[in-house]
Amino acid sequence: MIKITLPDNSVKEFDKGITGLEIAESISSRLAKEVLSISVNGEVRDLARLIDSDASVKLLLWDDLQGRETFWHSSAHLMAEAIEFFYPGTKFGIGPTVDNGFYYDIDLPEGKTLTDKDFAAIEQKVLELARTKSEIVRSDISKADALKLFTEKGDQLKLELITDLQDGIITIYKQGNFTDLCRGPHLPNMGFIKAIKLTSIAGAY
Repeated sequence: MIKITLPDNSVKEFDKGITGLEIAESISSRLAKEVLSISVNGEVRDLARLIDSDASVKLLLWDDLQGRETFWHSSAHLMAEAIEFFYPGTKFGIGPTVDNGFYYDIDLPEGKTLTDKDFAAIEQKVLELARTKSEIVRSDISKADALKLFTEKGDQLKLELITDLQDGIITIYKQGNFTDLCRGPHLPNMGFIKAIKLTSIAGAY
């Protein structure tokens, strides 16, 4: 058994290997539907990751900045999947959160352009993908396998990022038909996302 300390300093005992979602379910079914991610000893994680030792945790909701960031980062991945659907061969850089949402650095295939006139179709595809409620799966991957994966995908932007990473700390996330190099954390599935609004596009390079 392991001891889990909650923000109110109450302590619950669980079997080793409990997940954040299971902790939320043990408190209330409503909380389990609203929780977005979990802080474990100060590290924000996916709800599906196992907790193997005593820990202080906080279940993160929309009202928590880190909960919103988890939501927005997963939204960025879903947007990327939608863009890849319309523009196969698109290369993806980083997709971080910002103060009021998220963005993704992309490099479209040669000869392709994207303008604000394309936003409506991408937004519709995002919502279509969200309704599939595809699970967002985290995997540890070796540096060699990561280089092989993104070489085969032809994504030079990811290869540049991987080159600077140490072996043993690399993770990828997959949902539906989209796989990305990423540290996370992410939502349990894309069904949490009910709306999206694309607001701008910038040609920075």
